[in-house]
Amino acid sequence: MDKVVLLSKHKTNIKIISSVEGRWEKGKYIANEEKEKIIKGVYMPVSSDTLKYYPQGEITLKDMELFTKEKLKEGDIAILKDERFKIIEVTDFDYLADIKSYILKRSTKDD
Repeated sequence: MDKVVLLSKHKTNIKIISSVEGRWEKGKYIANEEKEKIIKGVYMPVSSDTLKYYPQGEITLKDMELFTKEKLKEGDIAILKDERFKIIEVTDFDYLADIKSYILKRSTKDD
């Protein structure tokens, strides 16, 4: 299981918004900024098997699971069909294959 193939017919373009913390550069402070990038991946609703491993109500069937070869981090925002989802968990299967799994929590405007 060295290389996992995500079938092209299932892969879609997904916009990811990453937040970069403010930093000091040459004596000047550069404020927080957001970077956008487009990745290829497969997303689907969270399975009922996955639901049973989380405390009641933490994730729901409206949340998503994302599979991609791209490295993302917790807190990044994924835009799926004009809805925002926040990455709340990262599972890296590098020890088995070159694929990563992310749990995406449906985001509200208050997040």
